[in-house]
Amino acid sequence: MSHSSSRTVLVVESDRSAARQIQACLAYAGFTVLPPLFRARDATASIRVQTPDAIVMDISLVANDD
Repeated sequence: MSHSSSRTVLVVESDRSAARQIQACLAYAGFTVLPPLFRARDATASIRVQTPDAIVMDISLVANDD
C-alpha cells in the first residue's frame, strides 16, 4: 500500500507544459496534486491558505519573479 496517497504536493513551474507533466507523474505515483502555480509570489500566498506536504518548484522562479 502506498502512503503517498495522503500527501499533497504543490507544483510551481513557469512552463505550463512542464507543470502538467510533473502533475501527471506525481498523480500517477499516488500523490494528491494541488492546482499548479506559475509564479513564486502566487505560491507564497497559496501556502498561507493551504500548506502542502511538499512543493516541487522551479528554483529559477525565485530569482525571476516580478
